[in-house]
Formats: sequence, C-alpha cells, structure tokens
Amino acid sequence: GDRRPYPVALITLDPEEISSIKVFTGNIPAEFGGRSGAVVVVEPKSGISRPLTGGLNYENGSAGTVGGAGNLSAGAARWGISSSFGGSRSERYLDPPSLHNYNNRGGRVGGMLRAEWHPWLQDILILNLTGFVTQFRIANDEEQQAAGQRARQELHNFGQSLSWQHVWSAATVSNVGLYRNYYRSQLAPSPGDTPISADQDRHHVRQGVLASVTHSVRGHTLQGGAEVSHVSVQERFVFFVTDPTLAAERSVSNAAL
Repeated sequence: GDRRPYPVALITLDPEEISSIKVFTGNIPAEFGGRSGAVVVVEPKSGISRPLTGGLNYENGSAGTVGGAGNLSAGAARWGISSSFGGSRSERYLDPPSLHNYNNRGGRVGGMLRAEWHPWLQDILILNLTGFVTQFRIANDEEQQAAGQRARQELHNFGQSLSWQHVWSAATVSNVGLYRNYYRSQLAPSPGDTPISADQDRHHVRQGVLASVTHSVRGHTLQGGAEVSHVSVQERFVFFVTDPTLAAERSVSNAAL
C-alpha cells in the first residue's frame, strides 16, 4: 500500500471511499521517520476495475451552517482514479468569547485525488494529490466588536506524492516514493483591532524521498529503508498594543484568575 506521510484532508473524505484506517500512538514504525506524535494511515479505496461511480450529499443546520461532499471514481483493469471533495461554512465557526456571536463566521473546502496505474503486472504507480483551505474570522468580544475589529485567519495545506512499488518475487517487494507537503498560516489584522493587533505569516514546506525493501524468509519479515528530506520554514510575526488601558485591565484580570 501507499504508506508515505502526506497530508490528507479528513474533512473532505467520504467514509464510503475509505478502505482502512490505522492509528499508531506508540512504537511507530521506522518508515514514518522520527514522528513524535501519532501517525494516521488512511487507505482510500482503489479505483482499479471500478465502474464510473459517484455520489453527492448536502447538509445544513443552525447558525447558518451548510456543507456538502462528494466522490467520483472510475477505472479499468490496469488503471483507476478516485476522488473525494467537499466543504462547509458556518456563521458560528469558533466558540465565541462572549454570549454574543460577533464576527464569527468561516468555512473550509478541500479534496483529494488518487490515480493508480499498472504498467506491468509486477509494478504499480500511485499519484496522490490532496489539499484544503480554511478561512475564518476571529470572534470578537463586546469591546472588540464596538471598536470595529475584523481580524481573520487563513490555513492552507497541500500535498503531492508519487510512489512506485515493484514486486521482485513472492517474498520481496520494494517501494520508492517522492513527496511534498506545504502548510501556510496567515493572520490578517484590521484597523479596529483592540487591545492589541497582530500580523502573522508562516510557511512550512517538507519534501523528500522514501525508499524501502521488504523481504519474507522462513516466517520472518525483514524490512529496510532510508529517507532523505528537506524542511524549509519561514515565519513573520508582528504585534503591538493599540489600547494600553484596556490591555492593562485585561492583564490584571488574567493575573487574578
């Protein structure tokens, strides 16, 4: 299977398009590198030999909440394509800091595409494309709403991976994969920010190559591999106080708590 670490937008995956889910919270396999937290492996259903199928669903709720998702798959004996997509929007996106629901709306949209190709019986190429975008306003309290604060935040996550699996024999299988993950977080201020204003832009790109060989012999499984990766990080963060009096009052109040 395709087990390289690439981002999957779980908010857009149709449960009917998931073949299996594995969660590792301890004793994480070596092929996932030095991950310190949990690892979630999501295996979508293969599109190989599947007829053209698809589905759509729609939902709505209170506080202006609307959303929908869909999937589309098709394939033949040697190739297959499967996709899942969706999004949602709400007028109560975050937990508001007051009893009123001020400046509290947002939405998200994303999807994934998986393409498989068997050029020969012992080989398979798998391409995965995933991505989602989230945009939402920062909820206000009474003072911030009266001052006209309209801060907002955006989150971006895109991933691409390409793998080649070759079956050398009934006991030996090799995997080689390329991957790239892109993350971005932006916090945009507004003229009415109070008691502080903040501006942030963070980028995180991880890309690399994974290779492994698995061999079974006499009831034992031997596996070896290597990973080469490059991580680039850029961050800009600026903040300043816009209302010293209110900032001091809130500082005293927080210290009392």
